[in-house]
Amino acid sequence: MNWWKTAYQKYTPQQLWQKCRKESKSLKETESRLAAETDPEKRAKLQKIIENTKHGVDLWCRLAKPSAYKWDPVAEGKYSDGKRELSVSSVIEHAKDLPSVMMDVDELVRKNGPTGTKEGLFSELVEKPSAAFRERCERADLRYPILVDSDGWLIDGAHRLAKAKWQGLGKIEAKVVDPSQVK
Repeated sequence: MNWWKTAYQKYTPQQLWQKCRKESKSLKETESRLAAETDPEKRAKLQKIIENTKHGVDLWCRLAKPSAYKWDPVAEGKYSDGKRELSVSSVIEHAKDLPSVMMDVDELVRKNGPTGTKEGLFSELVEKPSAAFRERCERADLRYPILVDSDGWLIDGAHRLAKAKWQGLGKIEAKVVDPSQVK
């Protein structure tokens, strides 16, 4: 079983968010201690702690706040903005009358990694897809726009976005949704 599936089964979204906040606070405290420390040996230990804590922050926040990492392979069919969870079908229904825009495929693939600044979960699937993911992408219909929020985080359309990337398309049709407006 993958670590993220285990974490989703073991913790509630609120518990994951608490872990994210706790790790973030610990990171800030350790960075402050490092700034004040003059002993090279202690500085080296603090830098190691910071490196490990950054990994913890990334891990817990990725799980806890999908609005920061939007695409979640475990919770397909669900979307969370960190405050409430929505079914993707309700977001799709809300988006029906929204205008479409053309968005950069490479930027969307990059953006939907775990930190939004480096390649990650989604981009790994694009680069090294499983047979099942590749098959679903091949069946994806690019006539339907993907759904993203105002920051470009993917709500719906992972298979279409991957297919567009593989076909070398520069742009993909998208609808920008404000999740707070979805009923």
